[in-house]
Amino acid sequence: MQAAYEQYRDSGLMIIGIYTETTENELPAQEDLQGWADTYGLTFAVTADDAAVWTRFEVDYGIPSLTLLGPGAVVIAADDMSAVSQIPEALPD
Repeated sequence: MQAAYEQYRDSGLMIIGIYTETTENELPAQEDLQGWADTYGLTFAVTADDAAVWTRFEVDYGIPSLTLLGPGAVVIAADDMSAVSQIPEALPD
C-alpha cells in the first residue's frame, strides 16, 4: 500500500491503515501505531479501530484486507487485495 500511496497521493489518494489490536489482543496505543508505521515504513495515516470501522464496512473476511472507497465513502471493492489496480479509475479527475 505504501507504493500505491506514493504513486497516487498527489492525485488525491488517501490511505488509512487500521490497526485493530496488539499481539496482546489490546487496542493499540499511539506508541504501537507509531512503531507499526516505523517498522513498515508507512507514511500514510495509521489509526486504531475498536471495531467501529469493521462494523461500518462489514469487514468479516480477515486480516489483511483492503476496502477501496470512492468519493462519498462508496465501496468500490471489498476483501480484494488486487483492488490496488482499481485505484486510478477511482480517483477524481
